[in-house]
Amino acid sequence: MRTLSPATLVHVVSLLVACVGFLVLLVGGVPELQPFPPGVIVLLVAAAAVLAMPRRRWVPLIGVVLCLAIAGGAFFVYPGTTERLTDPAQFPLWIGTVLQMGGVILAALAGIVAALPTKRRDLAGRDRAGESR
Repeated sequence: MRTLSPATLVHVVSLLVACVGFLVLLVGGVPELQPFPPGVIVLLVAAAAVLAMPRRRWVPLIGVVLCLAIAGGAFFVYPGTTERLTDPAQFPLWIGTVLQMGGVILAALAGIVAALPTKRRDLAGRDRAGESR
């Protein structure tokens, strides 16, 4: 079994943090997330795909695309996201939004880094032992 790179580990953990944010918002009663936020399901599937296929560098890019879509939708489709971020007086909704948006933004950045070639691999996709992908 191959160990995860630090960037891949941050990517997976950030996807899970975003899921926790979604669930906090769901419990807090955010109307656009009722009855259940589909973002939780798609982010869990993305995290599972990264864990199931750690040798494939392109798999984190699935999470990147999903995170960018979620962040874009949150800010451009649902204006309540900005209001929740700027109003810490409603703490449960504020912390849920911080977890959700912080998770998707960090997951997107970490996913991009995880997809880049590392020092152990050259651009042709071979690792130091000469194994081809």
